[in-house]
Amino acid sequence: MSKDNVKSLSAEDLNFNPPRFALDRLQTFASEYFGVSGTLEVLDGERDQNHCLATADGRRFVLKVSANGADPAAVDFQVGALLHLAQFAPQLPVPRVIASRRGNLVEWLEEDGGARHMVRLLSWLPGMPFSRGEPLTPLAFRNIAAFQARLARGLRGYFHPHARHFVAWDIQRALILDPGLQAHVQTDALELCADFLRHAEHEVLPRLKTLRAQVVHADGHTGNVLRDTAAGEEVVGVIDFGDMVHAPVAQDIAVVIASFTRLADMSIDNAVAQLEAYNAVLPLEDEEIELLHDMVLLRLVTALFMYDFRLGATHEPPGWLTEERPDIIVALRKFLALDRAEVTAR
Repeated sequence: MSKDNVKSLSAEDLNFNPPRFALDRLQTFASEYFGVSGTLEVLDGERDQNHCLATADGRRFVLKVSANGADPAAVDFQVGALLHLAQFAPQLPVPRVIASRRGNLVEWLEEDGGARHMVRLLSWLPGMPFSRGEPLTPLAFRNIAAFQARLARGLRGYFHPHARHFVAWDIQRALILDPGLQAHVQTDALELCADFLRHAEHEVLPRLKTLRAQVVHADGHTGNVLRDTAAGEEVVGVIDFGDMVHAPVAQDIAVVIASFTRLADMSIDNAVAQLEAYNAVLPLEDEEIELLHDMVLLRLVTALFMYDFRLGATHEPPGWLTEERPDIIVALRKFLALDRAEVTAR
């Protein structure tokens, strides 16, 4: 693996610290700059300070305040993608970017100490994440994969100077080979993945560079894909474009499959169903299918190593890392035990 493609991971890359502006100040800012007044409800967000902004007449928006030091180019990349989708795939339920009164897509908010933060206003997508509510049905598995394929198809032709930016979860970056990252990986994980690491370095990662690539969402998991009700099977929206990157197209569906491997009802049959649904919308090439099983494993190993890095190297890591880590181990053992040739044939 070429060393120039390997970036050393630092604690700062994953030591997320969203801003903490007072709600009354954000309400005033939204009214002054975007002409929208209402109440604010806190939303989840690792990097940004996010709120649902609800007006008296029943409208809702998402107000996003980027972290101090966030790269303006990264925000511009995300904004540009949403504009591209609005123009070329307007039927897809994704957030719309709302310009300020001055016609700007991003405004700046300054802390008392002088630090400046980017502020965006987005349309609100009704629905709830698939991670909440009833267990997923086979139809839901297929619908999610098909939707991600439509999203990838909608992003075709979009490019941005920041499209190849550093994303820690981007498997083509080969962070799992970084000694600085591995230094924080627990022994059970290193032993479990030792053979695959060698295979990935010499057989998989070099071949990723030969696959067709484009900007992809690359984060189609149950927390980001929305349904209308607790038992809903149809996709009504997708959120969080923070991990979007220029990458192999097949990496997009590999992320989807890997993200569902930790569900109790996940099986190779469901993985095949997801691939079939994705392929029906955006047909995959033979070379992509041949690497897909390894790409799913790459994503799972990256997740496990990233969890261990955050647990060992970052300040006050969230408790859910420890809670979810055993699930990744179980999923990895299951997929590592499968015969690569048989899986590819399926």
